[in-house]
Amino acid sequence: MKTLVVVHDLSKALKIEGVQVDTSYLRMNLIDAIVNLSKKYSDFHVAWIHKNYCDQVNYDFLIHGEMFQPELWSFAPEKMDYIPSEIGLVDQSVFINVSKRVKYPTWIMSSIVGKIAPNGFRDIELEGLNKMNFDFFLNLFAKQNMPLGLKCYSQPQLLKNNHYSEKPGNMKAVDLFNFVYLGYKPIWSYLMAFHFFISLKSEFFGFLGFLIVKRKKVDFRRFDWVTKTKNEIHNTKNESIDVLIPTLGRPEYLKNFLNDLRNQSLIPKRIIIIEQRPLGAKTELNYLKEESWPFEIIHHCIHQFGACNARNIGLKEVESKWLFLADDDISIEGDFIEQGLNKLKSLNSDVGVFQVIEKRGIEKNENWQWGAFGSGCSLVKTDAIKDTFFDIRFEFGFGEDSDFGMQLRNNGHDILYFSAPSIFHHKAPIGGFRQEIIKPWDTDKIIPRPSPTVMLFNLLHQTSWQRIGYRYIFFLKNLRKKSVLGVLTYLINFNARWQRSVYWGQKLEESA
Repeated sequence: MKTLVVVHDLSKALKIEGVQVDTSYLRMNLIDAIVNLSKKYSDFHVAWIHKNYCDQVNYDFLIHGEMFQPELWSFAPEKMDYIPSEIGLVDQSVFINVSKRVKYPTWIMSSIVGKIAPNGFRDIELEGLNKMNFDFFLNLFAKQNMPLGLKCYSQPQLLKNNHYSEKPGNMKAVDLFNFVYLGYKPIWSYLMAFHFFISLKSEFFGFLGFLIVKRKKVDFRRFDWVTKTKNEIHNTKNESIDVLIPTLGRPEYLKNFLNDLRNQSLIPKRIIIIEQRPLGAKTELNYLKEESWPFEIIHHCIHQFGACNARNIGLKEVESKWLFLADDDISIEGDFIEQGLNKLKSLNSDVGVFQVIEKRGIEKNENWQWGAFGSGCSLVKTDAIKDTFFDIRFEFGFGEDSDFGMQLRNNGHDILYFSAPSIFHHKAPIGGFRQEIIKPWDTDKIIPRPSPTVMLFNLLHQTSWQRIGYRYIFFLKNLRKKSVLGVLTYLINFNARWQRSVYWGQKLEESA
C-alpha cells in the first residue's frame, strides 16, 4: 500500500513526499491539507512528521509497516504528549497510562509522527477548523472515533529511539477544558474545574476562559468504521485450540458446555478442567472418564479455592496455538470457535473478548478496542499470554481480569471486543461447597472502602491524576445512594475508610 508523507510545522505543510501534488496544499491550513490529501488520494496511507523530527523518524517502518484497516498510529516520546496528564481527572480508562515501550491502544495522539489508513479522514467537515490546533484535531478525532471501531495506537516503532528533549507544543488550560467539553459529558469540565479551584491551581483560569469564549460543538464521529473492517474468510481447520475451564460444584452445567464443545465445527484439541473441591472430597465429574469425548481432557481436582489459582494451574497445561478461557455455565453455537478465530485473524489480533448475553437475540456484528478483559469469554493466542498469569493478590476480590488485561496491553497486545459470535450465560446458581474467606481487612475496626483489591489495581495501573479523579468519582457515586440522614455519617467516615483502603492496597502491592 502506498504512503504519502506530510512534513509540517504545526500550522502548514512544508513538503509532501510520495506523490506529486499541487502546490496549493502548501498554502492551506495544515488540517485542511491533510484531510484533503486523504480524500483525494483515497488509496494512500497518509503520514505526518513534525519538521524537527525528520532525522529521528523510522522511515522504513513509517512507509512499509503493515497497517490494518481501519487504524490510526502516532507516537510521542515519554512526557511529550500534547494531552496533559491532568486528563486523568476525568478519564479512568486503561487508555491513559500509556506504555511507551510497546504498541499500546490509546486515543492520545501526537503531531510528532503518525499515520492513518487510507481514506481515514473521509466525511470530515472542514468548516470552522482553521483555528484548530493539529494536535487538538488528532486527539479529538481519535477520542470520538475509537469507541466506534477505529483502532488507535501509540506506536514506538515510528521513531528510532525514545529520548528527545524538544516538544512541539503544550496544551493550554482553556483548550483542555474545551477538549473535555467536546470529548466527554459536560459535567466532567466542572469536576476538573472544582479540583483546580480547591487546589489553587492556575489552570482554573482556563475554565473561566472556557466559559467566556463562544464554543462550537465539533463532531468528527463516523459510524462506518466496522463496515470498513476486513472480514475475510480464513482457513481455520488446521488451527489448534485448548479450552481452560475452572469449575466448582456445577457438574451439570459443565457437562452441557462440554457437549457444546464436542459439537463445534472446529473441535478443540484439549480441554483443561480445574475442579475445586473441599479437602477430602472426591470429584463430581465422573462423566469425564465414563463417557467418550472427541478431545483430550486434562482434569485436575484441587483442594485450594480461588479462580486465580485455578486458572494459573490451567495456564501451565496449555499446548495449542490458541486458548479459549471459558466459564463452566455458558453455551456457545456450533461454529463459535471457528467464527471467533476468523474474526481475530481478519484483524491480525491476538486477544478477543466476546459478548456475553443472557437472552438470545439478533446481535450486531461489531468490534472495538476494549478497556477490560474477560477470563470466561476470551480467545487468546497462546504466545500472547506466555509468562502471564492471574495475580494472586486479587484472589477473592475484584480486579483480577482487569489486571490480566493490563499485563497483556503492557506486553504489546491489544484487546478487541466482539459483539458476535456471542456467548450465552446461564447464570447458574452458586453450586457445591463455598468456603467463607476472611480477608485481613474484614476484621479491621474501620472497614476500607473502596475494596483494597480495587485500590491495588489503581496503584498498579493508574496515573496519579487518575487516582485523584477516582476518589472524586467514588465519593460522588456513593453519596447519591445515601439517604438525607446517611449523608452526614458518610461525610464523616469517608476519609478514614479511604485511607484504610490505601493502607491495605499498599500492603497488597508490597506482598508481590
